Amino acid sequence: MQPRIMIIASDVEGTLTTGETWRALGRYYEQSERRSAYRRFFAMRMPGFLFTKLGLRSEKAFKTRWIEDLARFFAGMDAAELAQVASWVVEHELWPKRRPEVVAELRRYQKAGHTLVLASGIYQPVLDVLAERVGAVALGTPLEFEQDRATGRLIGEVNTGEAKCERLTAWLEERPLSLAY
Repeated sequence: MQPRIMIIASDVEGTLTTGETWRALGRYYEQSERRSAYRRFFAMRMPGFLFTKLGLRSEKAFKTRWIEDLARFFAGMDAAELAQVASWVVEHELWPKRRPEVVAELRRYQKAGHTLVLASGIYQPVLDVLAERVGAVALGTPLEFEQDRATGRLIGEVNTGEAKCERLTAWLEERPLSLAY
């Protein structure tokens, strides 16, 4: 009898890696011609950060808004430009800070023929680069495009919490999820 093929889902930030996409994007933009714009973006959000740390604002709401607003830096980029930024984020933040024991465990499942799905709030182009590196399916936060250029907006909600569960459930199409990290 053939072994049952399993579907394994893993979160990324905090699970597969200790890296954070938003930090990497900040470093990326600090090294670019958009440095001043990024510094303004960051400075304007500091009061919200302080309110969150003081417990006066929801951390989830703050993070969600940050992800939505940071996507504006992608406005006007085509797929190739986004892929370049995404590769930089993976190479300089997410992959160097990966958790080797988690990656090794997931790879053991893959070697046994099981399917790995990365489900994360990370922007889809960034998650695509990471998922390709580990041989996984990527379910990230999708960016909106018009005429082959990013608009700087998201399609739907940030892929966290309930939105992540709904998206993963839709992708599964009645197949069972065997493990989740």
